[in-house]
Amino acid sequence: LSNYFQMKGDLRENYKTKLKTWKLFNKHPQMLDMQLWRNRYASVVGGLLPLLYRFSKDNFKSILAEVKDLEVSDRFKSNIDVNILGLYVDHGEFKEGEMHLNHIQENIAFWERSVAPASRFGLYLYLCIFNFGLEKYSKSLFWANKLLNVLDPRADNFGVVDIMKLLRLIIFYELKHFDVLENNLRSARRNISKQENIHRF
Repeated sequence: LSNYFQMKGDLRENYKTKLKTWKLFNKHPQMLDMQLWRNRYASVVGGLLPLLYRFSKDNFKSILAEVKDLEVSDRFKSNIDVNILGLYVDHGEFKEGEMHLNHIQENIAFWERSVAPASRFGLYLYLCIFNFGLEKYSKSLFWANKLLNVLDPRADNFGVVDIMKLLRLIIFYELKHFDVLENNLRSARRNISKQENIHRF
């Protein structure tokens, strides 16, 4: 049902359905004795957290703590953490999420090793934008470069490569790296002029 409501775009019904599933696990905690159900629970909560952040912030932190204590695979935990990082970015609540950001950056080797390859792209993207939002421009530049290094410029990355290059121009300006800015500005102008849908930029 939650997948149906998600596809339908009905966030509140999706939230209610996922909340019912979470309550079912809480009512029958013995289900979590099995690894299969622990993984399923982590998956349910991973989908519930973004909705809690939107509809019930009071429960957000307590359920988040539950997930961190679960004995589930590193991949499950790391993907949930990346999604939470994305929540703070999506809502522009950089100060509120700074502790979460620091926790990930201090243990970045774990997340790089644990997240799915597709999620690594999102991890670097969120770290770049998060640091930019905190005006930590050197850190933001570091993650922007790391993201560009893992992206295949020939692949369809939904314009992310071009957007990151434009973001780097702003970072160079904020860091007062005007010599680097001038060279990259010419390169960015050439690349964007080749775009078929240049109006997007």
